[in-house]
Order: sequence, then C-alpha cells, then structure tokens
Amino acid sequence: MTENKTLTQKRNKEILIGLAIGTFLPVVFSFVLLASRYPEIIQTDFFKTLWGGAKFGPILRLSVLINLPVFFVLLQFNKDNYSRGILLGTFVIGLYIFALHLIG
Repeated sequence: MTENKTLTQKRNKEILIGLAIGTFLPVVFSFVLLASRYPEIIQTDFFKTLWGGAKFGPILRLSVLINLPVFFVLLQFNKDNYSRGILLGTFVIGLYIFALHLIG
C-alpha cells in the first residue's frame, strides 16, 4: 500500500513539474518575442501587457508552440507524466488566451 502511495506522489509531482514548465515556458518565450519585436518594452510594461493586452493574445498563441517540441522530446524519453503536465499547461494557457479573446 505504501508503494502505491509513493508512486502516486511521484506521478503527481512529475505532472506538476510538467505543468509548471508548460505554463512558464510560453510566458518566457513571449517575453523574448516581445523584447525582440519591441525593444523599448521593459519588464513592467510586459506584465501590464500580459494582464490586459490586446497585442499579447497573438504573441502568446505563437509562443505556446514552444511546448510542442518539449512535449515530443519528453515522450521520446518515456517521460509520460511530464508530458501530461506540459499538455495540461498548454490547456491552461489556451484557456487564458480564450478568456483574453472573450474579454477584449
């Protein structure tokens, strides 16, 4: 019984790590895209754009594609739980993009 509990805890931990990677990586990549496109943007402007931005939706949609190679590399190395977390993070970002589209 204890062995099943530790396996479940390990699985949940791996999914949470994948979720963190899947949500953090597109935000960082979109910051890089915004910084290369608009060099005058500083970090505070980036976070204002993140929470309210009309320009941020299309950039975030593009930056979610960075999760695709990470997902497939993790699958190649049989890291299924991490891949599930990446996929879950992509869905979370997708819901955020959908909410931005509905609001703005």
